[in-house]
Amino acid sequence: MAITATYTVTLSASDKDHARGEYVYASIVRTSPATLVPEGLYVQSATINMTGTTFWSGSGYNPYLDFGDIGRVFVSTSVTDKTAIPITTPTDFNLDELLSVGTVLNDFYIYGYKSSNGNVCTYASNNAQFTITATVVQQYAKSSARVTSSVEAGSASTVTFTNPYLNNVYHIVDWRFGSSLVHSARTNIGDSSVSYTIPLSWLTNIPNATSGTATVAVTTYSYAGSELGTDTYSFTITAPSTAVPTISLATARIDNSVPSSWGIYVQGQSGIKITATAAGYQGSTVASYTISGGATGTQTSNVFTISKIYASGTVTYTVKVTDSRGRTATASVSISVVAYSAPAFSATDAFRCVAGGTASDTGTYISAKATGTYASVSSKNSMTLKVQYTLSTSEAYSAAVTLTNGTASIIGNGSIDINYSFKVKFTLSDAFNTIEKVLNVGTAAFTVFFRQGGNGVAIGKVSERANAVEINPDWDIYHGSTKLNGTVPIARGGTGATSASGARSNLGVVAKTGDTMTGNLNIQGSLYPSMLLKPTREGQTNQTVFEGSYVGASSFAAWEDASGNNRRMLEVRTKAYAASLDNAVMVRVCDNGTWGNYRVFHAGMPSGVPIANGGTGATTAANARSNLGANNAGNLTTGTLPAARLPFKIQYGQTTVSGVSWTTVALSGFTNTPTIVVSYAGNPSSSGIAVLKTGNESASSFQVCMAGSSGSGSRKVNWIAIGT
Repeated sequence: MAITATYTVTLSASDKDHARGEYVYASIVRTSPATLVPEGLYVQSATINMTGTTFWSGSGYNPYLDFGDIGRVFVSTSVTDKTAIPITTPTDFNLDELLSVGTVLNDFYIYGYKSSNGNVCTYASNNAQFTITATVVQQYAKSSARVTSSVEAGSASTVTFTNPYLNNVYHIVDWRFGSSLVHSARTNIGDSSVSYTIPLSWLTNIPNATSGTATVAVTTYSYAGSELGTDTYSFTITAPSTAVPTISLATARIDNSVPSSWGIYVQGQSGIKITATAAGYQGSTVASYTISGGATGTQTSNVFTISKIYASGTVTYTVKVTDSRGRTATASVSISVVAYSAPAFSATDAFRCVAGGTASDTGTYISAKATGTYASVSSKNSMTLKVQYTLSTSEAYSAAVTLTNGTASIIGNGSIDINYSFKVKFTLSDAFNTIEKVLNVGTAAFTVFFRQGGNGVAIGKVSERANAVEINPDWDIYHGSTKLNGTVPIARGGTGATSASGARSNLGVVAKTGDTMTGNLNIQGSLYPSMLLKPTREGQTNQTVFEGSYVGASSFAAWEDASGNNRRMLEVRTKAYAASLDNAVMVRVCDNGTWGNYRVFHAGMPSGVPIANGGTGATTAANARSNLGANNAGNLTTGTLPAARLPFKIQYGQTTVSGVSWTTVALSGFTNTPTIVVSYAGNPSSSGIAVLKTGNESASSFQVCMAGSSGSGSRKVNWIAIGT
């Protein structure tokens, strides 16, 4: 692309005649265009209009005028068109000197020469003016660039250049993330873009976040190596979805009562310890571990201990690790748990018999038979059935006899006295549990039996107790048509049932363990009605108390012992007792008999959580910032505030100015004209330097040059633009 530039040369001569060897003082100023950025320009040709000037010598005398260092004009009488005399450039002359001429007057000298004595030319006046017309061609210019706004680490960040003279420039591109993570790339001349794959290792710069702000500095150079300026752009580096912590699991079986030789997990008996080994990813650290899969147990950091496993079949536990970026990873482990249930009696029977096993009311032997069930636990478990007997009034049982499951055995060896009742105890055992069941075997049968001495009588059996009337438990008793024995109706003070569970059901009561109650449980007391939960394992003294208070409070407390002198309790208070929700929920602590009250903070509180307790002491965002000092930038002492959080935009770079010629710098991202500050880069030489000035400032660009006629040469200038 070519443009036309015009310049006005004004003489300041002592007279109109320009003699051979004379220097005539003059000045030059550019009249058009108003702005001319010298970067990438060169003057292809120039002519001068010297209409009104008289030339005195023929071409044989080689008459010419040298206009400073710009060029030489031959002024022989053979010149027929004085409106466009070519300006030539012998050695040491350069038409590009015109590019440093601005709109402010520059002083220089015009030297006249010819091979003979006399005047070279005569001007129309001693302050005559000439017009120089130059054809200026653009060779290169600083590029603008477009940067991918967001890039995942491990993916390419691409910088695309825009420049009409792209084939005449190359670029050096610097990617920077943090203070030390830098990559520099140099393009070839004419390259329209360059890419760089952001290393995953750069994520170490954001160990506690999933994204961060990086910059790209783009410096444009001419094909000859001249630096044309630098612009810096921001973009975001994000952690990819694969940037998660690593985790692995190791397990150890807890046998408890299971023989280690079995080598299996048994339902309700075995436990498991799961140890998680995890590591963060590219600078992140492990923040927490959690486990799922129906596990109940204890956790110490990365170790989960489940004392007993109550499920059977394939049991899967999943551990999740969370790192400092909030990213998670999981690992699972599955184990096979063999089903187990406690042994049980399905049938028991015991009666008097003769030696051969035939039932007899007067037999002196006992026929005992039991049928039991048990869990085989993959054929590793076994069941043992035993039977013992003793007098009904004694607890000193005979030696145990092993039974075959479902087969009767004859015991007693003829010693089962017909005058006494006996207890027969069956014992069923497996590897983990033992259960017992006791049956009664009565005396010999008599219609009426009078005790010797006359102090006892029995009906249907032998009298065994003094001063008592006994009835054979297998006989029924009637009053008229009413059966009096067996189940005693509730109306007669009984339960109407033959089992404990039936009795509880008929009476509407619940068992001490393992039962379910419906409806409301009403516990009344004058001051502090309460319910006590007391574990008894291994001599523990701690207990849990649910308590109501006459003042209008309900509490749930953990006591270290029955004295209550060391306990901690969560107390909920009624509105009548504590009108403000600030005190609706309290933690109350008793240490060695000394009480202390502590508030529990919740969403319904009218006042803020105090700073001392981890809150802000406020109920509005503005007051919170004020209380925490977050509304004062002077309190920011560490870290880096991302540029995106600032209430204004910042753009900065470096460019080159040449003398008093304007250099144009492109801006991006501003809506309004920003404030612009410029300064020389480094330590520039004082020779030819002048104050910098800016002009034509807008949201998209500004111009900079040296002010005053003393500015000359090419200088690097740093600039920064701040605005919105």
